[in-house]
Amino acid sequence: MKEIVAKLAKKPVYLFIILGCLIVIVAIVLLVQNNRGQYMNNVLTSSIKCASGKYPSNGKCITCPKGSYCSNNKKYSCGTGKVSNAGAKNARECFVGWICPKCGRVMKGSAKYCGSCGAAKASCKNGQAYYNGKCITCPKGNYCTGGVGKKCPVGTYQDKAGQSSCIKCTGNKTTNGEGSTSSSACVSKVKTCSSGYYSLLGKCVQCPKGSYCKNNKKYSCGAGKVSNAGAKNASECFVGWICPKCGRVMKGSTNYCGSCGAVNPAKASTTKTCSAGQYLSSGNCVTCPKGSYCNNNKKYACPKGKFQNKTGQSSCILCPSGKTTAKTGATSLSQCQASK
Repeated sequence: MKEIVAKLAKKPVYLFIILGCLIVIVAIVLLVQNNRGQYMNNVLTSSIKCASGKYPSNGKCITCPKGSYCSNNKKYSCGTGKVSNAGAKNARECFVGWICPKCGRVMKGSAKYCGSCGAAKASCKNGQAYYNGKCITCPKGNYCTGGVGKKCPVGTYQDKAGQSSCIKCTGNKTTNGEGSTSSSACVSKVKTCSSGYYSLLGKCVQCPKGSYCKNNKKYSCGAGKVSNAGAKNASECFVGWICPKCGRVMKGSTNYCGSCGAVNPAKASTTKTCSAGQYLSSGNCVTCPKGSYCNNNKKYACPKGKFQNKTGQSSCILCPSGKTTAKTGATSLSQCQASK
């Protein structure tokens, strides 16, 4: 043995060869042991039969986590935009719902189910909106987060679907409304127009008939008044005549229409549209009184056999069976008397 060592000492290259061989042998032994452990784990796992809602791991049956379902000893993901409670047994238990962050619950239906758990978040991913029980792609001109979709605010736009934010207009530009879908909707914030014109989409537009324009804004002349295009102030609005054939509006005599033909008085009293339960009077919308009903800008008395005991109504109430009123315009149930 001593002789062998002495010979090896004279030729160190043999020592390195022997050490290399020893290292390889040790590595092989460790690899075999590791594979044996993995093999044993696989054996243990495959030998366990877990109930639905659980899956095997390290020789034990583990409850299926939220966002998954487990069957036939396997765990499956519910997929994008869907959730499940722990222990889900099949894909039917995956749903688009609401996540209650504080207590970790996931619920179907209304966000109110979270109760004391606080605010809820829809289980849709960013760029999707919760609608009619499904996660849908956020449309252009909108941004969607937490399952809620909103229009892009003024000064921003979004030209792509499925986005969670909007793009801000560059420079000194803005948009003329919400929900813009293109960068072309971004216009200059300031456009100074002369009187008789108003600012629209970054351009100066001539004031139309029936209006007057100043300080970049357009104002209506009001019911019963007209104006020619380009009117600069309220003094240019007047009660006059309309020449239909040539579109002119004139003060004074009807003779001004000349070759334009017949004229119509500029009575715009019906241009204003009142809500149901109101009628038009002297150019203003007035609340319908008791004993009446109001629709299409007009007031009508309740007919016989009906009454109305409240103001601002668009219909009358029928008297009880066998009863009627002595006249129209009844204002209370007591006026319904037995029919003779």
